[in-house]
Amino acid sequence: MKKLFFICSLGSLLSMLFYACGKDDAQKINENLAKEEVLEKKIQEIIPDQYLDSLRKLGLEINSGTNPVIIDGFFKFSPVELVKTSVPNDQIQPGYVFNDGYLHIFNQKEDFTIQLIGKNFISTVDTSAVTAISGSGNKFTIYGKVNSEFEKERAEFAMVFSGEYLDGVIIKYTLGILCIKKNITDEDKSRFIELGSGRLVRESDEIAERINGFDQQAKTGRKIFPAGLGTAKLLQDL
Repeated sequence: MKKLFFICSLGSLLSMLFYACGKDDAQKINENLAKEEVLEKKIQEIIPDQYLDSLRKLGLEINSGTNPVIIDGFFKFSPVELVKTSVPNDQIQPGYVFNDGYLHIFNQKEDFTIQLIGKNFISTVDTSAVTAISGSGNKFTIYGKVNSEFEKERAEFAMVFSGEYLDGVIIKYTLGILCIKKNITDEDKSRFIELGSGRLVRESDEIAERINGFDQQAKTGRKIFPAGLGTAKLLQDL
């Protein structure tokens, strides 16, 4: 009788343990699914699937995941080299080296939001209106919607870049931009690249160094391409 009671008690204990573990696992799964839904919604607000697919076709790698590495600091990207373009009859061809780019990444939160301020990317000064970050381990992808102005012309760009954050520096950096809205639709008069078109660049030495700030450094360097990756023509043609 005692033996039977022991077996029954052991069976009940194991059942409770399995139930508790199963409940914990189910809770973790539900939490992960909720995180994925939040992240997916934020990404869709910034860049719909059709635009993200366009950047993938240019060769941009997207690092998915809901546990992105924490990134904070000022970074210098040099040299920034064009890899591929979907701009019709683009004057800028693969291998062209743009001005050095500068980026301040900060205020990353648990809801996958993050803030960006850049110089010499889309325009001379870029501030992200909406942002999100995905990734796992050291690999990450940051999605930004950037408003840019060139004199009286205004445009909106999707700006998505991927890389790895290791020992305080960004490595294997690639950036894709896509023009998604602008107030001048006559392409012959517009100084921005055509709607729906984009460019993919990389840092050819694969290391974006950390700097103390970019106010002074960003004022130096080549000025051949004054408005960054989103401008359709070179300086002499503007």
